[in-house]
Amino acid sequence: MDTSDGDRFHRAQLDVEQYVDAVAQRYGFAPRDLRVRWDTTDARAAGSVHELVIQTVNGHQASSIAIEHKALIEQDRWRFVPRIEDAITSLRDQLLHT
Repeated sequence: MDTSDGDRFHRAQLDVEQYVDAVAQRYGFAPRDLRVRWDTTDARAAGSVHELVIQTVNGHQASSIAIEHKALIEQDRWRFVPRIEDAITSLRDQLLHT
């Protein structure tokens, strides 16, 4: 992966993380309530699928979200946005029932 691909990949990751923050706030989470973790490092960035995990700071975890590399790089958000919304809703529900 050349530098421009790496830059696009990191920008795309940041965009997804900002989207996660916005959705989380809409569901009542404060900005620092959630952490986003990627399975992917630079060396694996060209992999066909990346895993995004959204976790609360107290350890509750949503299902991992598989995001295709092509959808991420091309910012084809509609291929993964519904799964992000579902994961955050699930986290909210877990917290309401604990």
